[in-house]
Parts: sequence; structure tokens; C-alpha cells
Amino acid sequence: MIQPTVRGALAVLLVTAACTTEGDPSRPGATYAEVPCPGMVTAQILLETSCGYLTVPETRGDAESRMIRLLVTRVTPPGARVGGEPMLVVGTDLAAATGYGGVAPMAERIGREVIMLDARGTGLSQPRLDCPEVDEVADVVLAAPSSDDRARELFLEAVGGCHRRLAEGGVDVSAYNVEAMAADADDLRRALGIEAWGVTALGTTSRIALEMMRRDRGHISEVVLDAPEFPQNDPVAEAGRWTEAAIDELAAACAADRRCDARFPTPRSRVRDVLDQVQAGPVPATVDVGTEELEVLLDGSRYLLALRHLLSVIGHRLSPDGVVGLVAAISEGPVGPVELLASLEPNALTGPAHCFGYLPRCDAAEVSMGVHYSLVCHDALRSPELQPASGHPYAVALAEGPHDEVCGRWPMEAADPSMASAVRSDIPTLVLGGRFDPFAPPEILREGAALLSRSWVATSSDHGHNVLGASECLREIRNAWVENPTRAPSQPACATDGGVDFSG
Repeated sequence: MIQPTVRGALAVLLVTAACTTEGDPSRPGATYAEVPCPGMVTAQILLETSCGYLTVPETRGDAESRMIRLLVTRVTPPGARVGGEPMLVVGTDLAAATGYGGVAPMAERIGREVIMLDARGTGLSQPRLDCPEVDEVADVVLAAPSSDDRARELFLEAVGGCHRRLAEGGVDVSAYNVEAMAADADDLRRALGIEAWGVTALGTTSRIALEMMRRDRGHISEVVLDAPEFPQNDPVAEAGRWTEAAIDELAAACAADRRCDARFPTPRSRVRDVLDQVQAGPVPATVDVGTEELEVLLDGSRYLLALRHLLSVIGHRLSPDGVVGLVAAISEGPVGPVELLASLEPNALTGPAHCFGYLPRCDAAEVSMGVHYSLVCHDALRSPELQPASGHPYAVALAEGPHDEVCGRWPMEAADPSMASAVRSDIPTLVLGGRFDPFAPPEILREGAALLSRSWVATSSDHGHNVLGASECLREIRNAWVENPTRAPSQPACATDGGVDFSG
């Protein structure tokens, strides 16, 4: 059976309030009402599930703010401990819809209630900050060089058009930021009458969890961060360096595999050679994306973005020959990575313009680009490293994208500089990652975790992004650790063969 998309589910969802619980009087307007679970949720979850909407002011501190609603999904496993602390999941990568079916099994694995909160502006929350204007120009953008002035202006006009439409519809786009999302989670805890809970976050949603840790006053018992992004890092400015680190790990893994090393002895230099070639003369390619053929011009920027995406899914869609398969694509022709990308996940190429390779998820039906732009323009650091003058060949290629110009078409005030400062906390924290992840490389995980005084880092040697979605061993480590989070995670048999690296 074909499951409805998030957008389709929003169009048909009928909300009937079953009960209402008032939030803390010091936060007027925050309420929780139970509703029947949407079909999007029930189609994916087999365990006992209930749903509700958290209603909060769109703009806190504004007495005239309109109210917005955030979907809450609660999964209770058979045999869950009575009175046990629940685990809050604050979405799956910022701007992306919650993967209800992928998250729900956690409840049974840890024996606790799991509460999923759709971040404001995403998923089945209302409103949802989609930008169909940006979706519609994706084909033109992909068929032109990344630095093409006409395609760039077309994209930026689409971004501005989305902003105008949302603003004219009454949306305060400046209210869709990490600080507000962290406050939403705290309002939910109060509305549900929960004294303390654990928090889990994937990828960029870790910014929400880390902000919750920054402001916490004893209500978070433990935190699990899968492939986290830390607020002191700019994911756009550092994309080149992080991509190079992931490619270096790929080359090292190939060198350690006799079969791979014999066929492809120099994958690292091959990446540089192909990058130089397609920078000098972009390669046109026709890619089959299922129902249509897509014209893609493969230049240096797009080549690296394709590699970033493919590195992130090692251990997921590239199994079982992830390393060898990707090195082969790099080494046997410049069009290989795009063709392989299309064959594995065509939605990545058919999603919004200038998304794939910049964000871990780019399905147009799942990603709310308006939220992404608000987060970039409000919360993300800007850095001189973003400019081609940095000299780093990967940074030069990736800087051909227009991300440094988006905020000129998405006007809003930047966050207070304190929001970009590193989080220091003594809340027990387990940080998980993958060796090949170009969005959250192990080096960055260790640097960020070093400021969390009771943290431990475990990285898989076989995976890229979202290790809890693919590594049974890391799930086993997580399941045991949350039982006693004040101690270092145990090292089960699956980790003793070198498949998991521990630090912290």
C-alpha cells in the first residue's frame, strides 16, 4: 500500500479534540489536546499509539501572536515500566518530517514511552513552511552550472517568493528557530505533567536538544545524539573540510580492503582529478529518476554534493559493498556518482533546488525548506571559510552554491550571538556517529562532546549519517546505556571486533 505523503496527510487530516491540559500559567497559551492519530502515523506504527496537538504562540512575548499547533505522537510498548521516564524525540533532521515508523521501535527497544514532537513548521504541524516555489525551479537549476547567474537568480527569486507568500499569509518566519523549538519542547513537558525525561535527537535536530540542555533546570535525565550538529559549527562554511575528512576515511577504508586497494589504489587523488576535470568542463548527464529523465550538469560543486550524499548513506542504501561501490563510482567515470545517486534515491535529485548534498534529506514531500531558510538566516554562523578565497578546493567548489545569498531574500533578524556559543553541560550524554559522515564527522563529534562533562562518543566504522537507523550494534549500546546513563556505555560483543570506536 502506498503511504500518503506528509502534504497529502495534512490536506485530509480532521482534527477532533478529545481533552485539553493547560500548560504552566507562566507560559500562557500553551495547551495540549488529544486527537485521533493521522493516517500517516497509524500506517507506520504497530505499537499502541496516541496523538495530540501542542498549541503554542507562534511568537513568544507577543501578546497578539497567533497560535500554531505541533503534532505529538506517543508510543507505549508492551511491558513498559510504570512510572518510568519517557524519551522525547525532537524530530529527524531539522526541516524534515519526523520518521514515525523509523522512530517508534525505540519504545520497545528501551522499554519506555517514546514521545515524538514535530518541530514547528515541519511534518504534520500547522502551519507547515513548504516552499513549492523552490521545488518548481529545481530542474532548471540542475541543468545549469552551479555558478550560473540566471539559474542563481531564478532560485533566489523563488526563495523570495516563498517568503512573501508565507508572510502575506500571516506567518512570522522569524519565529521558526532553534530557541523557539526548544521552548516548544519545554512547554510540552509542562503540559503533559512530566517532571523529567530523556531526549533523543538526530542530525541537525541536535541543535534543539543542545539548546534544551543549555537552559535545563534538572528536567533532562539523559541525552542521546545521533550524528549531532553543534551550534558553534557552521555546516555550510565547513562543508568542504568535512567532505574532505569523509573522503579521506573512504580512501583509508579502501586501502585496508585488499580487493578495493587492488582495483582502486588512489581514490583520494582520483576525487581531486575528477573535481578538476568537471570544474574545467562540466559534464551533461541524463539521469533516470523513475517516472522521468532528468538533465543534470555535473560540475565540481554538484560532483562533491553527490559524493556527500553517497557518503552519508554508506551502511544504509549502499550495503553490502558500500565502500567498494562508492570508490568504483568515483574511479570509473565522472558521471558515476550522479547515476548511482539517482538509482539509489531519486527523490534526492527531484527535491527542492540546492538541497541535495547540503541537507541529509531532500524529498520534496518531506522537507520544509521555509524552516531551513529561517534556521540558516537566524541560527547558523556565517564564516569567511564560505568564500572561495579560502583556497580549499572543496570549499571553492561548494561555495558556488547560492546559500550565502539566501538571507538577502529571506529577511529576518539573526539570533543573539549566544545561541551560536558552545553548550557546556553535565547532563549524561551519549554521542553516536559514523566514520564516513560528511555532515557530522567523528572529529567534530569529539570536539563538541569534550565540552559535555559526562559524555561518551561511539562511532561506527561501517556507516555514514543516522547510525541508529542502520547499526544494530549501536542500538544495542544505546538501549543498555539509557538504563544507567551515569556510567560509560558497555561494549557488547558486536563492538569488540573493531566495528565501534569508543572515546570520552
